[in-house]
Amino acid sequence: MPLFGIDRFFGLLCASLVLCAHPVVAAADEPAPVVTQHQIRVGDRTLAYTAEAGRVPIGDVATGEALGRMFYIAYRMPAEPGKIRPIAFIWNGGPGMPAASLNFEGVGPRRIEGPVLVDNADTLLTDADLVFVDPVGTGFSRAVSTEAHLVEVLDHNAV
Repeated sequence: MPLFGIDRFFGLLCASLVLCAHPVVAAADEPAPVVTQHQIRVGDRTLAYTAEAGRVPIGDVATGEALGRMFYIAYRMPAEPGKIRPIAFIWNGGPGMPAASLNFEGVGPRRIEGPVLVDNADTLLTDADLVFVDPVGTGFSRAVSTEAHLVEVLDHNAV
């Protein structure tokens, strides 16, 4: 039996991303992650899953100041009794591109078909929990200062 559930694992994972080098103070105006429940049909199975969207502060190791806020969307399902589900981190579709294309056109639980979202029979959620991450400067991730934005722009131009 696992020592702790997947919800606690995701919480610890997000905390470790933020705290592993130096504590970063979350902005007071940063909204809490949004958590919703969904289900899709894949073949003859109905998959019930939790979706979570939010942003994690990314900080300067030396000062602890937030340099950016990294957006993520996580999809997770309950594990079968006595088993632990693997987690797949999907970062983005290429330099300067958010993870949305991989989410909604590739391996996420729903895909774009014309003007609507439909169940994705090819989702990886059948085999692993999924975390789609937008690097700072893509999608809904943002630098929080002019200096951090300049580093982001110079980094993208170097690619």
